[in-house]
Amino acid sequence: NIDYWLNSIWSQKGSNSETSQNCILVVGTHRDLLSEDKETQDEKAEEIEEKLWDYIDKHPAGMLVEDIHILSHKDSNIEDNKELRKEIFNLLSKQEHWGEEQPIKWLQVEKALTEKSAESDAFILTLEEVEELMDSRGIDISNDELIDCLLYHHSKAAVFYFNTTELKNHVVIDTT
Repeated sequence: NIDYWLNSIWSQKGSNSETSQNCILVVGTHRDLLSEDKETQDEKAEEIEEKLWDYIDKHPAGMLVEDIHILSHKDSNIEDNKELRKEIFNLLSKQEHWGEEQPIKWLQVEKALTEKSAESDAFILTLEEVEELMDSRGIDISNDELIDCLLYHHSKAAVFYFNTTELKNHVVIDTT
């Protein structure tokens, strides 16, 4: 459901003019099911794209949508794939974190938290549990650096971490 995805992205990105650069590509992957005839596929894909734009333009997150692609996941049209890859690269290169250097430890922390989220029912970990997880994975990171790391990953919506009196001892590792 496109509403779910638009609302989810909107809730994380918001309407802040500094961060509301276009970041959404809508990709339909079942173009081959529209028709067996290529010309009819093109016509139906165009109709779907127009309807999507009509809907998206009325949605608060519509301002974040860069483009719509209607592709077949079975028939890998090389030109369509190249165009989509190029557009993804261009969008990513505009993101505020693009090109930022970060310690390798921070990538290891993100990977450990992602894996923990995937392998368990854990939704929220205490800061102590996060520290224990890092120790068990052999990631040598001080408490202060871990806080900086969590705040950085929070800014990317990879985790939710708030360094406030009430919430600083909890890390939301499942942000989906």
